[in-house]
Amino acid sequence: MCSLGSECFTLCRWYQLIDTTLCRFLLAATVAVFATGLLTTPALAGHCPKDVKNINAASSKMSGNKMSMAKDAAAKGLALHKSGKHGESIKVLHAAMKDLGIKH
Repeated sequence: MCSLGSECFTLCRWYQLIDTTLCRFLLAATVAVFATGLLTTPALAGHCPKDVKNINAASSKMSGNKMSMAKDAAAKGLALHKSGKHGESIKVLHAAMKDLGIKH
């Protein structure tokens, strides 16, 4: 038993309340982070074909080496998209769009 008597009990109750509140907050924050990750992944997956379409549309106005580079980047980005590597696909496509001067 605590040497402080009833003061110790009150003090322990405050720590218990703080601990419970903190645990609830951390649990809610963890759930929010995972939910955000699950909801944004499909959004990223739908972004790749739009970038490929933009690159292909812009490549029809290009000539020579730029056209070849645009088509290669679009093909590589689409292949990565189809294999489920959406993050890599977006990096490739956005780099190509930047190099070719295409806004996204």
